[in-house]
Amino acid sequence: MKINRVALLLLLLFPLSGWSQPFLQGKISDPRFTEGRISEPKTQHESLNALFTYASAFFSDMIYGRTFVYYPTHNDRKIKSRFEWSAQIEPENPKKISVFDIERDEIFMTAWFRYDMMPNEKKRVENRNPEQLTSAAASASLFENDSPLPMLDVYFKVCEEAVKKAAKSTIQKRKPKEIHGRLILEKMPSVSIRSGSYTVQASFRIGFDRIEYFDYF
Repeated sequence: MKINRVALLLLLLFPLSGWSQPFLQGKISDPRFTEGRISEPKTQHESLNALFTYASAFFSDMIYGRTFVYYPTHNDRKIKSRFEWSAQIEPENPKKISVFDIERDEIFMTAWFRYDMMPNEKKRVENRNPEQLTSAAASASLFENDSPLPMLDVYFKVCEEAVKKAAKSTIQKRKPKEIHGRLILEKMPSVSIRSGSYTVQASFRIGFDRIEYFDYF
């Protein structure tokens, strides 16, 4: 029986529906500079350690996500918005996180990371609920952040912005007291440089489990 080579090629490029890859991968960048070290960038070892920390956090949020409680701003009650986030769930086998294609330039160290999921994690990704898809962005100055993990700081700002955006478009009633929900990272965040700052953009699946309102009686 002859095999149609064109059809075989298309099958390799576009697998049958229902097929899911047993791994996650994506590109991650880390700023090479922090405040006070503009003339002395981080070493490759420091940057790699940071990149592996980011990879673990992002793969975890793509598989397990996080739960949150969001307390919106309420000016009449002099309440400022704040969040409570659940702790990160570590990947089942962090030794399966691998790095390849490392690049360095004047601003960033960038690498591609891959994580080979365990069977339970693969099943979890395949069966996760199709929540509301929301994208958001946040920025930070290139040289005014002395955090050893500046990308995580900005990433959580992006998470908060995404939840606020989803809540604003979903909740049409009176101002809520607190919002309980969950957030799953759709894919690796992307980093770009804009006007002296680096901007982190990300997309999330966000769902709200419970909404509580103020008692006005």
